[in-house]
Amino acid sequence: MIEGGTNITTGLQKAIDIYRKDQGSGRLKRVILLTDGQGGHPVSTAERLKQQYNTLIDVIGIGGSRKAVNEKLLQKVATTDPDGFNHYCFIKDSKTLR
Repeated sequence: MIEGGTNITTGLQKAIDIYRKDQGSGRLKRVILLTDGQGGHPVSTAERLKQQYNTLIDVIGIGGSRKAVNEKLLQKVATTDPDGFNHYCFIKDSKTLR
């Protein structure tokens, strides 16, 4: 049995640290986050990535069921395009991910 959790905010902060060093390069910045959405308070850090570093954040909620994933939070973390497309999706397991 796996126990514990991952602080999503810490992972997003690492992306900020990397992108801070890459400012002005003109390169596309993208984060792909695979998580159940349990752990940390990532919304403000995600907003900073999106606004200050022009980062596209794709989020994949992964868990046995939608109830096991904090989809409401992950939709806020994910980028929403001007046309309304939200870069969040749910998958039930690693087999589906492949």
